[in-house]
Order: sequence, then C-alpha cells, then structure tokens
Amino acid sequence: MPNPGNITHERENTMSAETLQHLNTQTLIGMTSQRGNAWHYRAEHQGEETNHYDAAIPVEDVERRLFHWTAMSAASPSRPPPTLTR
Repeated sequence: MPNPGNITHERENTMSAETLQHLNTQTLIGMTSQRGNAWHYRAEHQGEETNHYDAAIPVEDVERRLFHWTAMSAASPSRPPPTLTR
C-alpha cells in the first residue's frame, strides 16, 4: 500500500505516520552537537528556522514553536456535552 509523504526505508516499511515536512517543522531536536542530526533531518524541509539545536532546546522556543495555540472546548459528535445540574 503506498504511503505518499511518509518515511520509508528500502523494504517499504513505514518509519513514521508523519510526513518529512511535519517532522522537520513540528518537532524540536536538541543536543545535536553530541548525538548528530535526527534520522528524518532534511535541510529542504526545515522551513524558516531549523528544528535542530546544538545544545538544549530553549524553553522560549518550545513555547513559541510548539505551544502557540489555545485549547478550546467543543462538543463531540459521538458524545453529548455534560448536563449541569444544581
């Protein structure tokens, strides 16, 4: 079965459910000066700034790049919202 955009190796086994674009922009990889780049690193997929850090990943970058969203509450189609009682 084809897996467009998914990572595969020679035997066509899927390496990740995420695309290279996702892995290179939505994950942060630290300590690369000690352990090297992640297996999925591709310079052409890095976007405006790299997701690889030579040392520890700064907390400010984690907050800015991974937690730049606001959680919202919404009813699920499979589960009705809870009823408030007094």
